[in-house]
Amino acid sequence: MRNKRWGVQPDYHRRGVAPAAHPLPPLLLALARRMRAAVGGPLKDFSPNEANAIDYRRSHGSWLKPHADDRILSGEVIVNLSLAGDCVMTLARLAPQSGSGGGGGGGGVAGAAGGGGADEFRIRLPRRSLQIMSKAARYSYSHGIWPADLLDERRVSITFRHSKPRPCAK
Repeated sequence: MRNKRWGVQPDYHRRGVAPAAHPLPPLLLALARRMRAAVGGPLKDFSPNEANAIDYRRSHGSWLKPHADDRILSGEVIVNLSLAGDCVMTLARLAPQSGSGGGGGGGGVAGAAGGGGADEFRIRLPRRSLQIMSKAARYSYSHGIWPADLLDERRVSITFRHSKPRPCAK
């Protein structure tokens, strides 16, 4: 799997967001404007300051490790534009974690490893689709793509988000 990042630079280990080393290029800013205009509603005020392009290859064993987004570092909405290759994303409810304090993607995953439990949902993401995730889908469920769920040899996607500027912890 190869990826390319633009915009601010989240550091999930040190719980901070550094300024952009490579700003979002005009093409990605134009895509964000088009998405906002076409969808409205949940994207009405969406102004991404970070984009991550990922090139998955099934023959290389590429996958997206199941994770929940960090509610401290990132904004309310994440937008995933699937450019090439169909896949299935698995969402699994996170097990409650005592004393989590509402931080990042803590908690274990109920029905982990694609087990198909009652708290697990499999969502097909066809090429040329736009996925918008917010609220519980981002913070109460892990989301990931297992290698077997890459339905084509190659999948390319761009994820847009707005990450809140925040100094890294020492």
